[in-house]
Amino acid sequence: MPKLNGIETTKFITDNYPKTKVIAFTLHNESYIAKEMLEAGVKGYLLKNTDITEITKAILTVNNGGIYICKEVEPIIRNNKTLKKLFNKNKPRKK
Repeated sequence: MPKLNGIETTKFITDNYPKTKVIAFTLHNESYIAKEMLEAGVKGYLLKNTDITEITKAILTVNNGGIYICKEVEPIIRNNKTLKKLFNKNKPRKK
């Protein structure tokens, strides 16, 4: 991506277009990248090798107000206290 990376682009979009829901497609499954992307405001985090069924599920989940983390990255978040807290903070509250 010219001039901006995915984290910077996500932050720009979420700051300037707050109703836009961003789903990241990335090669990165490292916890520090997932943390930065969640902090930037992504609503979905998928690896580029994610199959079409899971991509569809992610789009539907995010479109309905949820947050979706792919199967490969979800254990990283679940096993990292900081990421788990950040993920839970970003989850929509039930009314």
